[in-house]
Amino acid sequence: MLTEGRRAWHDQEHDRLPRTTRIPPPDPAPGAEPVGTLRYDGREIEFGDRLLTHLQVVIIQKFRKGEAFAMSWTRSLALGSGRCSVWMVPSVPVVFSFTGARVPVIDREWLHALSESAGGPHGLVVVNEDGSLAQEGPVSRAASVERPLTRKG
Repeated sequence: MLTEGRRAWHDQEHDRLPRTTRIPPPDPAPGAEPVGTLRYDGREIEFGDRLLTHLQVVIIQKFRKGEAFAMSWTRSLALGSGRCSVWMVPSVPVVFSFTGARVPVIDREWLHALSESAGGPHGLVVVNEDGSLAQEGPVSRAASVERPLTRKG
C-alpha cells in the first residue's frame, strides 16, 4: 500500500510516462514562472517551480537524516502579506507538486545557502536565488531575479 507521500511521488513518475491522450498544462502568463505547491500537514504553500525544486532537495535531505526544523517565508501582497513559519518533522508527509514539466537546473550555491540556513538557529529561511526573501504565491520571472536595493553613502 502506498502512503500519501509515496502515492504523490508515484503519480508524478506515472505522469512522466508518454501518453497519446495527454493534454499539456496551460502555459503560464507571459513573464510568469510556473507555480508549484508544497503540501504539508493540511497546508498548501505556493512557490515558483524553480524555488520549490531547491526546497525539495533541502527538505528531503533533512528528513532523510531524521531532522526536524523550522521553515519560514513571507507572503505576497496578493495573499495579504506577512510572515509564516512551520515546524517540519519527518513523520508528517510532504508533497511537492510542480506545474512545469521540466525539472529546473539546480544551482549549487543557492542549494548550499538554503541547506546552511536549514541547519541554523532560525531554520530554513526561504530565499530567492539572489538571497532576497522569497514570497509565497505567484511571482513574475522579473521579480524572482530582481536584486535588492543597496544604499550608498
